[in-house]
Amino acid sequence: MSFHLTFAQVLSMNFGIWITAGLGLVTLLVAATWWLTSRSRVALPESSQQAHSVRGRRPNVAPMIAGIGVLLIALGAWFAYSGAGTGWSLAGGTLSVKTGFGNAAIPVSQARAEWVSPTGPYGLALRTNGVSAGALQAGKFRTNNGQSVLAFHYGGGHRWLLVRDSQTQVLISTPHVESLAKYISLRGTANILPVQHRQSPTLALLVHLAMGTAVGLVFVLAQLAMAKRVAPGLPEKMITHWGVDGKPDGWMKKQTALRVMPSIAIVMALIGVAASLATYTALVIFGFVQLVILGVARLMYRANSKG
Repeated sequence: MSFHLTFAQVLSMNFGIWITAGLGLVTLLVAATWWLTSRSRVALPESSQQAHSVRGRRPNVAPMIAGIGVLLIALGAWFAYSGAGTGWSLAGGTLSVKTGFGNAAIPVSQARAEWVSPTGPYGLALRTNGVSAGALQAGKFRTNNGQSVLAFHYGGGHRWLLVRDSQTQVLISTPHVESLAKYISLRGTANILPVQHRQSPTLALLVHLAMGTAVGLVFVLAQLAMAKRVAPGLPEKMITHWGVDGKPDGWMKKQTALRVMPSIAIVMALIGVAASLATYTALVIFGFVQLVILGVARLMYRANSKG
């Protein structure tokens, strides 16, 4: 007796995968645009190129951005692969639950189970480490009564079954949950508890929105502050691309170049805020991407610095 998600079900339910992969494609497009724009700029005089030749030997900006895009696409593929096979199974007298964000094993001989209401004390109030995408909710959650549970919910129209022993409690709402309940031998047909200390269902969304906005804002302000600080020491035409031999082969006007990296940070921040509503994992991913972009900007400014 079991229920596990297929690869196709994961792709159809977890839009965070599509956001991550789509962001990777957008990042690759940005890298390609950067490279084409840089090469299309009018070259600096030979004397200016020589003056920047030593400092110009830095990692290429476009390939580094492209590397971020490839990494994001790979992460999206990994999320889809890791989600396939999550669910629950009953074998050898043990109920095993795999959510992708935590696992649990409860011996049936020690299990207590009851039907609960999704709007009652054991309704899911706040996701602490997991995913909520469409009809899929999996991972670690805090319930309306303040307790921590490992939950796996897929699809609609299924009852919510609470299974626990002395150390672990899990919430399951999937196809075949009725058969699982019969096997564990419920203490009655149902036990829907009244609502107690119920939290607003929008609380989790507000927390995720606030954290996503804060992370994005920090990196956007960092980009703007760095651009303002280094602007006086930069030439009017800046090197924005280096060839494989380390020699400059692309330039931009200073004002344009100083706007590019903060603009990329703003776009990433907006996408990051949207993705953070699905899972806290998005905060880590977009925080890392923003950190890399900040490092790329610093390298470019140092390569062009007059000092």
